[in-house]
Amino acid sequence: MGGRRHLDPDDLARLEERIDAERHARRALQAMADPPEGERAVLGLVLIGQLTVTEAAAALGIRPGTAKMRLHCARRSLQASSPIPEGAI
Repeated sequence: MGGRRHLDPDDLARLEERIDAERHARRALQAMADPPEGERAVLGLVLIGQLTVTEAAAALGIRPGTAKMRLHCARRSLQASSPIPEGAI
């Protein structure tokens, strides 16, 4: 035990939170493989790239309305296929 500190209850709680967060992230990444490419592209730019829908549309060369529809469809697909907590997508 030399050189190692003992974990207190707060440390254990933080570890459990990180494990849960990683589990949700893994599920989200797996679920992102399901939508069609166009939906996945908008979803990635908005969620991962932190672009607005309008910025994502411009980056993809599509109309903002089309990007909104693709994002909506991708979110519905993700929510149906993966038990991801509400508000995470």
